[in-house]
Amino acid sequence: MSAFQLVDNARAVLMTEQPFYATLSLHLELVEDPACKEMWTDGASLGFNPSFVEGLKPSVLRGYVASAVSSCARLHHVRRGNRAPEEWKKACAYSVNPELKEAGFNLPEGALINPAYTDLSEEEIFQRLQKAKQDGDKGKPNDQQGAGHQQPSPSSASGKPDGNQTGAPGDQPSAAMVEIRDAAPAHEPGKLTASENEWKANVRQALAVAKAHNAGSIPGFLQEIDAVTIAPRYNWKEELRAFIDQSSVKDYSWMNPNRRYIGAGLILPGLVADSLSHVVYVVDDSSSIDQDAFAACSAEAKAALDEGAADKITVIFCNVAVHQVLTFERGEEMQIKARGSGGTRFAPAFEWIEDNAPDASAIVYLTDLDCKPEHFGEQPAAPVIWAAYGERKTIARLAAKVPFGEVLHLAV
Repeated sequence: MSAFQLVDNARAVLMTEQPFYATLSLHLELVEDPACKEMWTDGASLGFNPSFVEGLKPSVLRGYVASAVSSCARLHHVRRGNRAPEEWKKACAYSVNPELKEAGFNLPEGALINPAYTDLSEEEIFQRLQKAKQDGDKGKPNDQQGAGHQQPSPSSASGKPDGNQTGAPGDQPSAAMVEIRDAAPAHEPGKLTASENEWKANVRQALAVAKAHNAGSIPGFLQEIDAVTIAPRYNWKEELRAFIDQSSVKDYSWMNPNRRYIGAGLILPGLVADSLSHVVYVVDDSSSIDQDAFAACSAEAKAALDEGAADKITVIFCNVAVHQVLTFERGEEMQIKARGSGGTRFAPAFEWIEDNAPDASAIVYLTDLDCKPEHFGEQPAAPVIWAAYGERKTIARLAAKVPFGEVLHLAV
């Protein structure tokens, strides 16, 4: 059997054993690539070295395929930015491997797993790896399965023995990882966004297949993916700022030079808004409000106003009804405080916005998402991001019931 047939057969077996991962794998074009070391994906293709594939045990090969599609599902191929590719690949591996192990996949020896990275975003894991490298630790976490920087032995490549082994630590770059390639260069954000949207749709489709396969229910690890992949575990502050920045249509102008580069003697055009950016923050100040999350989100709102990301911010306090509204414009001191009382209904806030703030360009709703479906209200004209606080699994469960907008988990 050829290497191509082996990979294709692995996808076929996954369709009966792991329909979620199998469905995702069908969105990747199989590409034989003798120049690569093991496997790679860029969100469009699944490349593999034929010799490497032919030496794998079938169960281990299925683990590699699942690893590739897990990275695509978590949008690793569009999230790297300017981070070092090798360290980013390791951070992604630390993120997906525990999920794959819990799902019952046979991971190769050397697969990266570290309990210290549980519930951390890939960006946070990357920062820890960078710090360890800078501190001279050579990135040697106390892994449960394989060392953080080791070459797997020949037995792992062949998949013998079945099951995962623990190897001795070393200083060589770790194998047993699918290479994550960017979906597009950083200077082509449109292509990155297109791939991101495509994979969000792919995940929703795969989840529907998995739910049907499990008679209406999905395993716990898929429940987490359900919310996480729709709003992956980015640095939430960066994501919130990106959401606000996109709410205003801007263009470059020499009349407003970029102050960041003036000190270096460079005169470059700055951004000017084509229209007023009016961001509405709704605070669910019911009795369950998290004051730390409120303080963190409020600080980001103030920074957005001070730094010009928003020209006007309206803050709405709503529990079962809107009971306070504050408006701030650039240059004004922004001080807000939540009292915390009563129940939760989202509809009154959206109704207020429709009647009183039709120019809203973006809506940020700070909440724990604990609201009955009939009290969400109608989808507003402006895009909505639910800045959700609370335990990750709880938010994942509640996010599946959100009828519109994107859910962003605040890890504060």
